[in-house]
Amino acid sequence: MANKEILIDSNSWVKIFLILVSIVSVTITSFGKQSAIIILTLIVLSNKHILKSWFKITIKLIPFLIVYFIMAMLSGIEYLTQLQFGVIFIYFLFISCFILNSFTLKGIMADSVALKKSELFSSTLLFCLTTEKFISQFIKRNTELTKSIRLTQIHKGLELFISSLELTWKEKETIGQSAHEDLAKALDTPSRSFKHFNLMLFLLILFDISVITNFPVNYDTILSTISI
Repeated sequence: MANKEILIDSNSWVKIFLILVSIVSVTITSFGKQSAIIILTLIVLSNKHILKSWFKITIKLIPFLIVYFIMAMLSGIEYLTQLQFGVIFIYFLFISCFILNSFTLKGIMADSVALKKSELFSSTLLFCLTTEKFISQFIKRNTELTKSIRLTQIHKGLELFISSLELTWKEKETIGQSAHEDLAKALDTPSRSFKHFNLMLFLLILFDISVITNFPVNYDTILSTISI
């Protein structure tokens, strides 16, 4: 397992490429190959913070999986297909937790020296940052309103949603200013050196690609080369 600091310090673009390759590989390969990819990915990328988040969100979504399996059985869907869907769904939850626990704005900027001067890149980051802050504030306001009403009124979900949205919209200027300030600080982040753990990520990418293409890879030779 990799600790949280190692994952955060590893190159952001290597992690993004790994995520894309991993998602494609588990989606189009057979169940046996999916299992191999998922197990190896969990071994390399997991830590106690990611596993804790993954466990919590998986527990919350168990009712959804139960409903899916019941509907799938009633629809006559093959058991292996059901199992594959369940495994891929839970694996995608892990990938989501990995993203939330291993990416930072400063890290992305430190790995994007060549893109810092790009107006499109900065605008995209600002949009993503503002959206993330807006959603977080909306969830906060919604939670506050939900706690402030009586239990018998919780059925008024639409009213709660609208009220939370209105309160958050009133704070849009503050949210936007905060996003601009965070982006300005991130732009001053110096580039960082290429960490050794990135080599492990590259090996994982190579493994996923070899599984997809059925290309034989001599990992002993690669590991011995890296260790030299």
